[in-house]
Amino acid sequence: MTQVKFYRVETLPEVGEVGSLYFVYGSGGVQSLLYICVGTGLFELYTPDLYELENKMDSLEDKVEAESQTIQHKIDNIKLPEIDLSSVAKEETNESILSALNGIASTMYKGVPIVSQTTDATIAPNVWNVWGEVAALTITKGAEVSGVVNSYLIRFAAAEGCAITFDGFTLQWYGGSVPTWNAGSTYEINIVDNLALWAEFAAA
Repeated sequence: MTQVKFYRVETLPEVGEVGSLYFVYGSGGVQSLLYICVGTGLFELYTPDLYELENKMDSLEDKVEAESQTIQHKIDNIKLPEIDLSSVAKEETNESILSALNGIASTMYKGVPIVSQTTDATIAPNVWNVWGEVAALTITKGAEVSGVVNSYLIRFAAAEGCAITFDGFTLQWYGGSVPTWNAGSTYEINIVDNLALWAEFAAA
């Protein structure tokens, strides 16, 4: 069964779509009428109960508006994860900062396993690879997983003179150049298709 197209207009068009219904809603006291297009530029009055039709249309518009408000309310009540480092004293180590950052990581990457690393490592995609403070480190790209986006997630704290080597990657860094690993800062890196996004969290 072919569905009849329906248009709500102020005036009839010069050329209508044959077989389609055109509801001309009145204004200024003009009566609302429903027409069917029977030929190029030809319209005939259509006779269903117009008042019932208008009521159904108004009811549908009310439902759409109510649903839109419900969706907007849900969006407005979404709370982004927050991180509070105010309790981290200046004399505390980067391990304390890493611990504080775990809260936001667990929220943003819920369900992503966390792998604690201590030395040079070959890392798998789609897991958090977390080091403490490092002065020198070689990170080797592990095998990709077929059929999914492969995201290599890295976090470490930089010691004085920190040097990081990435083996197996052909990286293009956000900002156009390899970051300077500042002593005392914690870094998070996300590598997808050799595009490396990174963020620096300065020590408190």
